[in-house]
Parts: sequence; structure tokens; C-alpha cells
Amino acid sequence: MEIVTTIQSLDDLERVLDRVIATAEPVVIVHRGQRLRIVVDDRPSRLTKLVRRDDVVVADPEALVHLEWVRSIDGSENP
Repeated sequence: MEIVTTIQSLDDLERVLDRVIATAEPVVIVHRGQRLRIVVDDRPSRLTKLVRRDDVVVADPEALVHLEWVRSIDGSENP
């Protein structure tokens, strides 16, 4: 882990942040005697929050259009 004691400009800070992102190595910045740690946050992907839906039909839409429906929504036979 690298320790940086002074950052002279925003360009220096941007370089430090880019290095943390590229290497995933944390950097400690000492500012007024306080240690600040910059790390990459390993947030889970938004896709992991998706709920599986087993009742969804995955098919070609054209195939669904030409299906013969033998029961109506209320369960009775179609004429």
C-alpha cells in the first residue's frame, strides 16, 4: 500500500485515483495528520439484484402469435 503525504494539485489527485482504479491497490493519503484510505469499492453488479421469474415465456414472438389457444382466461373451453 502506497502512502502519499502531499498532493499539490487536482492533477496529482487525479493521477492517484487513476492508479488506484488501474491497480486496485489502496493508497493512503496523509492530510493534516489524518490518514485517508482510497480503495476501489467492490459493489455487486446490478444484475445480481434481478429476481428470477419462472412464469416468463422466452420464445420467438412470431411463434406465440400463431399458437392455438384452447382455453380462455377463465378456464372454459373456446368454441
